[in-house]
Amino acid sequence: MSYFITLGDFQKELTDFYKRTNITIQFPQLMQMLNDKDMLLDHLPTPDYAMDIDTLSYEDFDNLVNLTPLEWDHALDIPEAVVEEHHMIPNERDFFIFRQLCYTRPELHTHDYFEIDFVERGEVTFYFEEQTMKMHAGEIFIIAPHSRHDISVTDENTRHYCISVRSSTFNAVFFSILSSQDLMAEFFRNTLSGETNKPNYLKFYVDKTQPFSRLIRHIFVECHTPDIYANNSGISYIYLFLSQILRYYSQTAMHYSYIEGSSPLLVLQYIQSNYRNISLEFLSEFFHYSESYLCKMIHQSTGKTYTQLVRQIRMRHAVDYLLKTDMKLADIAELIGYNSADHFSRVFRAYFEMSPQTFRKAYQKTDGGIVPALEELLSPYSFS
Repeated sequence: MSYFITLGDFQKELTDFYKRTNITIQFPQLMQMLNDKDMLLDHLPTPDYAMDIDTLSYEDFDNLVNLTPLEWDHALDIPEAVVEEHHMIPNERDFFIFRQLCYTRPELHTHDYFEIDFVERGEVTFYFEEQTMKMHAGEIFIIAPHSRHDISVTDENTRHYCISVRSSTFNAVFFSILSSQDLMAEFFRNTLSGETNKPNYLKFYVDKTQPFSRLIRHIFVECHTPDIYANNSGISYIYLFLSQILRYYSQTAMHYSYIEGSSPLLVLQYIQSNYRNISLEFLSEFFHYSESYLCKMIHQSTGKTYTQLVRQIRMRHAVDYLLKTDMKLADIAELIGYNSADHFSRVFRAYFEMSPQTFRKAYQKTDGGIVPALEELLSPYSFS
């Protein structure tokens, strides 16, 4: 049987317990204590979210969030160290959002879904594998599945929101935003790929939090609105949230293995901008890294060797020129960094198993568009 209490009332009891004992405890422990005192209810009404939430003050939105029902089922045994999608995300939904409670005891755990953390105000303590760090207002973490982590809030004025997203949904939403021509996208995909089960995160810093706060409000309302449109609407707002990060703040990205001064992002950005006339030797001199270190960094970040990466970029641009222009092969070759049409044609044939002329004839539509059969061929996952 499930029991309920509002988030605001639960936070009050949590705060009172901490100030009496100077001890932090986990959610299930306090719920059990409240249940033993008959302080939980068997039903709570859903708050009325039918209002213009964009115009609410911080205080008014806090009050609305405080009315959110928290559910506890004492018969449900959730392991503290491993949390699965069905423990956190309702069966009929693809995501769940909550405001982080203050004075809970940190407990490193993993889960099989993605987590997006946004510090709206104040600061929190972020535990990740063997690291402990502070997250400040404007910082956003995207945590890959199977990563040991937790977050602790000890300031009642801090506002931190956590979004849980099913892995299948996150892959469809987040990765669809990323352009196949963008090396940053390649790096982000590789960092957050759940295939290896390796712990990782991406961290971004946004200097203007208001647009993200507004989206958080809408995600929160859709999460707790019980109608057939709410799930898709919430995912759409998450899509916008992630799009805004990638559109304006990709350059702020750091990841779990980031070391100051050695981020691959700058290297990848440089390769993407200068792929036409770049060499590993020049990169080594420019960034003051050894060639072997650069090769290792590039492979760890993209899953490709330096040569494979530059060839992929050139081939993707070659496809654009072949299908969207009537340029001669010699001109395309010069634009993408090959010294002759013959050299370009040999590389292209080895890559796509057909000549550039055959490719153009097979896939270029007379109206200038691209035939649907080309979509799979040009998928970012098909390049190797």
